[in-house]
Amino acid sequence: MSRLGMSMHIDHFGGSCQVGDAASLAATLAQRYGKDANEFWMGEHAGEYPCLALLVRGARASVHYFAESGHPGWWSRGVSESDALVEFFGQTPTAIQEIPEYAVVTLEEGLAAASEFFATGTMPTCIPWEEL
Repeated sequence: MSRLGMSMHIDHFGGSCQVGDAASLAATLAQRYGKDANEFWMGEHAGEYPCLALLVRGARASVHYFAESGHPGWWSRGVSESDALVEFFGQTPTAIQEIPEYAVVTLEEGLAAASEFFATGTMPTCIPWEEL
């Protein structure tokens, strides 16, 4: 599936925006708040499926893909097997959201997944996933 010429809606700690090209996507995904963190919800239209949630903090990320309403989705799979909890922030720059370490990937991997979702509108293939 190609999304050539289409824009994507993104909600994050700083508000909502429409991005229409790779440069505006990169600029939006570079925004950080609080403790070098942000949460991005991406989709063709706000509140519709499929959508992708990208949590970032420092050099780490966690990605959650939702194909349809009512399905818990897929979590990114990092290299760790640990279920120790890693602190990210969700909904606001001060609301802690704990993610199991096995679902944490590098920031570069998270950004690559977001870029692929922006380009295709489908579940990214550049990172491994675990169905929830």
